[in-house]
Amino acid sequence: MNCLVHQEAEVEFTCPGCQGQYCNHCRDEYLTEYCDACAISIAKKYLETSKFESQRKRNIRRGIGWYQIVGGLLGMLMSLFFGIQIISNKNWLVVVSIFGGFFILSVILVLAGVLILKDRKYGKRVTVFIQILQIPQFTILGVTYKFLSGLALMLTLKILPNVTIGINFHFLNSFNFAVSSNHTEMYISINVIPILLISYLIRKGTEYK
Repeated sequence: MNCLVHQEAEVEFTCPGCQGQYCNHCRDEYLTEYCDACAISIAKKYLETSKFESQRKRNIRRGIGWYQIVGGLLGMLMSLFFGIQIISNKNWLVVVSIFGGFFILSVILVLAGVLILKDRKYGKRVTVFIQILQIPQFTILGVTYKFLSGLALMLTLKILPNVTIGINFHFLNSFNFAVSSNHTEMYISINVIPILLISYLIRKGTEYK
């Protein structure tokens, strides 16, 4: 049996793409099991898929970046507004420590978003860091910690005064760190949203250069 293209040559292989029978002159240099025409078609499909996947990753990265920037800017405005509102009624050191901490965390959040948008290598690291800080929320033995910016899907285990388990979904910016002698309330919450963002960044192994 002779080659479909070179009638004078004998058949050397069958292309798995088109099932045509060809001689070795028709074999692709890189995809050696395919003929030249099928190899070109496969390469075009691969390039189109790669281009689509790259664009999809860029869109997700932009979404994460702007999500952090907007949340950070809202946090900065809230910390300044409420800090000024109550600074005349409370110890200014306490106000500065609480709302100053919220402001600094919000600035880091904006920085993480900007670095992600600019595709810088530290964007992923700063994002993971600031998102980790938003995972836990608790009041234990009088110590309270909460930092939220943006979407929050909270899984909560309340221990005192009654044992309850709950799930809450909300959108807010909030920060609280306090130490109290009141031990009548105790709970632990886990925010799922930052866990999902961190998992995506780690799973994709995105390197920002």
